[in-house]
Amino acid sequence: MAPNGKRQKQAEGAKSMPDTTCDSKVAKCPEEEKKPVSVKIFHKDGTSDPPKFVCLKKALSLKAVPGEGQSGTFAWSTTSNLVTLTNKTSATVTVTAKENASGAKDDVPIKVTFTTSDGNANDTTNLTVICVKFLKPDDVKYGYDEMDNGADKIHHVSVKKNGTAKVKVKIEGGAVAQDLFFTSDDDASVEPVVEDSDKAKAEFDLTVKGKAKNKAEKSFWARTESKTGEKCAEIKVNVYKEIATDVTVAKVYDSTKAGTNLTHPNMDIEAAETEINKSYKQCVAKLNLKDKSSTGGKVDIRYDKNGNGKMDLEPGATTTEQTAITTGFTDAGKRVVIVKDLTWQYFLKTAAAVDDETITIKDSMSGYMKYIEVNKTYKLGTGANEETIKVKSKAGQTITLDSKLTKAHTTSDAIMWPLSGLSGNPIYVKESGKTEEKIRGTIAHECGHSLMKWKDLKDSKNVMYYAGRTGRVEVRYMDKAKHYEAGNECQWDTVPRS
Repeated sequence: MAPNGKRQKQAEGAKSMPDTTCDSKVAKCPEEEKKPVSVKIFHKDGTSDPPKFVCLKKALSLKAVPGEGQSGTFAWSTTSNLVTLTNKTSATVTVTAKENASGAKDDVPIKVTFTTSDGNANDTTNLTVICVKFLKPDDVKYGYDEMDNGADKIHHVSVKKNGTAKVKVKIEGGAVAQDLFFTSDDDASVEPVVEDSDKAKAEFDLTVKGKAKNKAEKSFWARTESKTGEKCAEIKVNVYKEIATDVTVAKVYDSTKAGTNLTHPNMDIEAAETEINKSYKQCVAKLNLKDKSSTGGKVDIRYDKNGNGKMDLEPGATTTEQTAITTGFTDAGKRVVIVKDLTWQYFLKTAAAVDDETITIKDSMSGYMKYIEVNKTYKLGTGANEETIKVKSKAGQTITLDSKLTKAHTTSDAIMWPLSGLSGNPIYVKESGKTEEKIRGTIAHECGHSLMKWKDLKDSKNVMYYAGRTGRVEVRYMDKAKHYEAGNECQWDTVPRS
């Protein structure tokens, strides 16, 4: 009985004091409770919610986090052809958007399958591929330069110091304004503002607020996730102090010389101001034009000393006809003189004979020889002594001709340069053969030289096109090639602002 009593006692003892040891020879160990396989997709930091948007041609990373203590393999996949996946068998996958935006929100599923020895688990998150564009608004308050829409060029918008302007924003793919963040790289210079009424829109006008800067260039960004998130689009904002200049315009004739009578004696100067400032506003500048005549008519100044019906000008010198104008037109500030016709005369330094193949221009005109162009034709002399010459080459003030002279010329003869206007103070503008639109264009061009410090450019759509323009023309931020000088010019930044 003793043995049985001992087992009984041991059993009783086991019942009252459980044995926590596990001896495989005596008893079987209880199995540990298994947790189900699990996995969840997060932001690349492994803790934040996954992003909802990926920008066109941009990439983002997602991280799969398995259950605690679980290890296994990862397999990422998508059924969308809008993105590509790289590192598809690691915990962190890279999602790169291709060239097309989503057709609807959340139409790009990203799936991860996590596999262990005990099974597998899946998780899916949905992305939206978006395209954000900054575009020219329907109503441009100052300037908007699309930079010829070059593939690698960022658009520029100008805004007045302490003023506002607009930029059109277009979002493709299903997102709206409130899904994005619009930031500036310097809020002390410029600030983007989305109006409350536009937050649910995919296309709207973003307000550009210029701050107290005389001149500043900063970037605006459209971003996903946060104010420091992925950049989807960029535009450059140029803040400028507005330059406003008062200009008095006189439409001048000489009552003693019929040849000086104007074709447009009653040209509307106020209307000219309005049209010119459609171009000048682009660089945040404007002209305040005032008519010299209180009745809007012509002004009589007896300037035509030689009776040729023209205002005679000479590079590097002041003629007697110019002196007559400045004596009769003494208004303060910048002045513009509109006359019937102009001549700009490059006088010979030495006489030239028949059959000569070179001519030499006066020393005082040396700084103006850049305007005499190779392969261009000009008139030399006047009246019966006039002939046409073609420039073959030039060196200093000496011009080599394409063919021999057919007439003899004294130092009273000159090359007649085809002058439409001349900068300075006063500015001279020719009206012969021009419409009022063309005259306005010449005023804008010559004021550009005198007030904005702009050079003649090769761009035929620009207000500073060397051959003159009519109609609405551009003032550009984008560098444009100079005509008479080497290099390019950014007109917005060239304007002197103190």
